[in-house]
Amino acid sequence: MDLISTIHSHDRWIIFLLGIVSFVLCLAAFLGKRALSKSALLSLRIYALMMTFQFAIGLVQLIGRWDDAGMMLRHRLEHAFCMLLALAVLHMRGRWSKGSAVGTARNMMLVVLTSIILVVLGITVVSMPKGVNIFGM
Repeated sequence: MDLISTIHSHDRWIIFLLGIVSFVLCLAAFLGKRALSKSALLSLRIYALMMTFQFAIGLVQLIGRWDDAGMMLRHRLEHAFCMLLALAVLHMRGRWSKGSAVGTARNMMLVVLTSIILVVLGITVVSMPKGVNIFGM
């Protein structure tokens, strides 16, 4: 279980970086008033795939450590719910990709931004009780 915890802990930085890259590529397409490039679409897919993988790892970790959660159970459940919301928003990107090229770029940019905000909230505000260091590895 320690390996799963380590992977889950370190992957958050990769996911955050992928989210920022996806956001910047969508922002560039929106500001340039052009369609999303292949690299932007690929980064969106990789970001969604890594978020799904991260959620699955977190779910395994939550189930595996259910008994020893103690006072942290509420925080872990809130973290899982916030990450589920971020994942749901990210996976609904296909629903908002219809329309003009500029509109699609804008919508994808907002989807990625919303998912990044939810991930940051889930990591910092929701999942960590007072006094816990979130930047410790």
